[in-house]
Amino acid sequence: MTATLRAGLVETAARRGLPINKRTARHAVAAVPDWVAGHTLLDLPEHRFPGLLAVASDLVARVDEAGAERGRSEGEG
Repeated sequence: MTATLRAGLVETAARRGLPINKRTARHAVAAVPDWVAGHTLLDLPEHRFPGLLAVASDLVARVDEAGAERGRSEGEG
């Protein structure tokens, strides 16, 4: 599941105009709850789907925050 989240994070960030590299995505995904790493979408227990949505939303929010921070720092220079 973590590989899927990493790939999705890279793609989502690029579509939002805030491209990140795989290394950055790997670091972000490393902070997700432990239960995520032990599953695929096919074997994820049904009760975990709301949690997965929350994890994905949090990852995208982090990208948005990092992009906003990057924009502020570039505007200062």
